[in-house]
Amino acid sequence: MAFSSISQAGYIMLAVIGGSAIGMTSLVFYVLVYMAANLAVFGIISTVEQHSGGKVALADYNGFYRTNPKLALMMTLALFSLAGIPPFAGFFSKFFVFAAAFKGGFHLLVFIALVNTVVSLYYYLLVVKAMYITPNEEPIAPLRSDRYTRLSLALCMAGILLLGVFSVVYDSINVFLVRALTGREWGGHFALASAPSFIRAVFRGAFGNVHSEVGKFAARLPVCRAAVFQPLGFRSRPSR
Repeated sequence: MAFSSISQAGYIMLAVIGGSAIGMTSLVFYVLVYMAANLAVFGIISTVEQHSGGKVALADYNGFYRTNPKLALMMTLALFSLAGIPPFAGFFSKFFVFAAAFKGGFHLLVFIALVNTVVSLYYYLLVVKAMYITPNEEPIAPLRSDRYTRLSLALCMAGILLLGVFSVVYDSINVFLVRALTGREWGGHFALASAPSFIRAVFRGAFGNVHSEVGKFAARLPVCRAAVFQPLGFRSRPSR
């Protein structure tokens, strides 16, 4: 998990180097989501360490699901969010950061970050495998945490599950940054893009060439074009 924190810091820098308003919004949203997931993971690790006599090694979590299914499930959700697996909030936060860096022209860095995300998924899944699959004759005994710990973990789970679903959080960050950076109200000339429009702009702008080439090919297939591309709102650009 320590190395995970290092890689997450690298993702945060992607939003910083973009130097755009969208990058700053993505940065704040990413940090918010990262805090929820990371606090959940380290909260569970700390609880296990305190009630099991200092067990913190990966092998100690073998068979953890058998004795502590709720903690194992929360750990899994938090790890999936850190790994950027949809539909958890970590996926959307990474997407916004990568898209902001891509629009800033840092294509190679985004590619490296994507590769690193795939590699990190393997290490996150090692923890999941240990908890659910790897057998252990003497797994960690059932734990009973205090009410404050349970409340904290519940709030973290709510953040992991809801932050990526409700775009109002991302839009609220936009509103705050617009007022802080420009002094203008939401909807003014300097208003930032909302989450849905930002996603649409990225796929239409950054990947417009791909859409153009696919659109040219689909133009020869009227049935496919009508059934697939028109409902999605993609139109082929006229050939020059």
